[in-house]
Amino acid sequence: MEFPDYFADAESNFETASFVLFGVPFEKTSSFRHGADKGPSEIRQASWNFERYDLRTGINFEEIHVHDYGDLDVKKLTSKELFETLKTFTSTVLAKRKIPIAIGGDHSITPGIVSAFPKDIAVLSLDAHMDYRQEYKNDIYNHACVIRRIADLDRHSVPHVRHAGLVTAHARHGGHGRMVHLGAAEGREAGRRMATLAGDGPRR
Repeated sequence: MEFPDYFADAESNFETASFVLFGVPFEKTSSFRHGADKGPSEIRQASWNFERYDLRTGINFEEIHVHDYGDLDVKKLTSKELFETLKTFTSTVLAKRKIPIAIGGDHSITPGIVSAFPKDIAVLSLDAHMDYRQEYKNDIYNHACVIRRIADLDRHSVPHVRHAGLVTAHARHGGHGRMVHLGAAEGREAGRRMATLAGDGPRR
């Protein structure tokens, strides 16, 4: 069954929206499984299978002003051109006092987006890999270098970066010892503790 080609309930126009969602169908740096460039369209299709009301938060997603900008034209760009394109686009969205939401796409889309934000943000990486190489396959903007590029941004520093779900890292990832990591095992344990606390808490 085919659904509309925009994210479910993202029916506000750009000017009235609080959130601007955009697709980045890019996967030129993928080195394992492929298909990340299909992510934006597949996520939009899947969004139509969720109900609009969240029982836990009491939020009705119909009442949130979201605009689906569509996909950016990035498939023919190099990874460096992608960085600049996403930095420019995200800066434009932020200048309009709106919150950008990107759907990719391989990991390499992230640094360009983050570079548009002010320095007082934090970056949470949910990944089994550190992605902290200086370069990979002769490309400093490769997906395996994402966190390194974010840490290297002039307005960001390593203490702003947190990892969750980390399993492996390259032995020569310099500087990563200064970051805070939450491995998969620690994450599971933290999740169990949170579930236990929630279970013991007051009922509403």
